[in-house]
Amino acid sequence: MKEKTLARFIFGSMAFIALLLIFTGCVTNPYIPPPAVDCDPFINGTFITPPRPNPAWRHTGTLILGDIKAKKLAARHILKAPPGWDCPDKIDNSAYCTALENQGPNPWCAAYSMGQLLSASYWREFHFRHDFPEDKLYAAAKKIDRNNSEGTTLESIMQAARRMDYGLGYMAVMPEEDEEQIYEVEDVVFAIHKYGLVLVGMQITEGWNKLNPDGTIGPDTKAIGGHAVLVSGYSRSCNRIWGPNWWGKDWGKGGWWMMTLDQFDKQIGYGYAIRIKWEKK
Repeated sequence: MKEKTLARFIFGSMAFIALLLIFTGCVTNPYIPPPAVDCDPFINGTFITPPRPNPAWRHTGTLILGDIKAKKLAARHILKAPPGWDCPDKIDNSAYCTALENQGPNPWCAAYSMGQLLSASYWREFHFRHDFPEDKLYAAAKKIDRNNSEGTTLESIMQAARRMDYGLGYMAVMPEEDEEQIYEVEDVVFAIHKYGLVLVGMQITEGWNKLNPDGTIGPDTKAIGGHAVLVSGYSRSCNRIWGPNWWGKDWGKGGWWMMTLDQFDKQIGYGYAIRIKWEKK
């Protein structure tokens, strides 16, 4: 009898404590909702440097965009995603970028973009880093452009990259059939999937000088000139697209430009998806 009485006492005490906890709100909900999806792709990815918005370099307008409509009409090959292609929600090829260079006051944005494109392709091919001479790329492009401005075109930079001797025993081969022109954000998304990194000319705005608190491009739409960058990734669910810039690591997202897909669609002039192959001389 004593054992039964003791058991009833213990059971009753436990029931009383459980009821007390429930009514006092101390019971933890057994269902723990999943954490909210953080739409900043820099948090767990390549980028960890906090943004420190500094004024962009004054040397904008160093890319000659030209007549975009005329370029599009004369385009030999415009990249288009195949019918029925299912675009992935996110692609990030930023790890292919071997360095975030700083062009300083030099009007070499297209040369820096091409140099990084060459470096990325060389790293992917040989798993060895090599920095390519932006000053020589720029000088060679200026001989091709033959214009009086400081700026260059994407086309002259690409021709310069094809002709240069890099002293590596290999030459950069850029077949024309693997050189596709881009004019819309949807084509850029497909090009990132197909080629890894994409060379683009942007009509940049004052928003590049007046960044948002999170380091993304600001909303000021006043055009201030042309600028060449690379596109390395995007996220549809987060409505973001990004890539390396050449204004130092204290600018933007630790040196990376980042904006909404809508902003990008309005600011892109045109670009090229290029497959670079390395062949022995």
